[in-house]
Amino acid sequence: MKIPATYARKFPGLIKKLKSQAGDYELPDGMDPIGLIILAFMEWNATSTMADDAYGRLMEDMVDFNELRITHPHELLERLPSNYPRAFERISRMHDTLNGIFRALHATSLEPLAAKSKKQLRSFLELLPGITPYVYTKVMLVGYGAHAVPIDEMLLELLKAEDYLPEDCGLSDGLGYLERHLRAEQSMEAHRVFRKWADDFGVVEVASGRKAPKAAAAGE
Repeated sequence: MKIPATYARKFPGLIKKLKSQAGDYELPDGMDPIGLIILAFMEWNATSTMADDAYGRLMEDMVDFNELRITHPHELLERLPSNYPRAFERISRMHDTLNGIFRALHATSLEPLAAKSKKQLRSFLELLPGITPYVYTKVMLVGYGAHAVPIDEMLLELLKAEDYLPEDCGLSDGLGYLERHLRAEQSMEAHRVFRKWADDFGVVEVASGRKAPKAAAAGE
């Protein structure tokens, strides 16, 4: 899908506006990449508050990430609140991704890829079973400082609602457009303020047709 450049010209204004609302909201720092994968799966189409709680529930009493990997998905599902959005899908995807890493690297770790370039690492992550664009871009950006803009359906709906992306824009097109038009040095701050924006609204019921809100003007 070819998206006109007119949308990108509005990005600086949106980020400035959202930055004034984000305050001292912080992204996770210093997490192991596998921990980031787990957290990102919990954030995907959910809020950060929900994800932080879910991460704690999943890791409670776990010896390490490998124990989480070998735990049956239904046991992990029981640890999440009953109303967690798309709970079964996200647990199943996370389980598939962690096992995909183990099969490829013989470890529940990305350490064997330490010598790889960021491009090679992203290619590896993109091809893992179960993974979503939000998860692999979150890991690349926050875990490795690569140029990436994490986006899920929730953020996509918010951007389309305010006419920062066209109404018929799909997730892959939106991701590509954001990464082409936001510079590498802008991507971390963009993710921070986009994350806070989505958190403030809550879970967008994408399939229901619920309208996402406009971002408030600075100072409102």
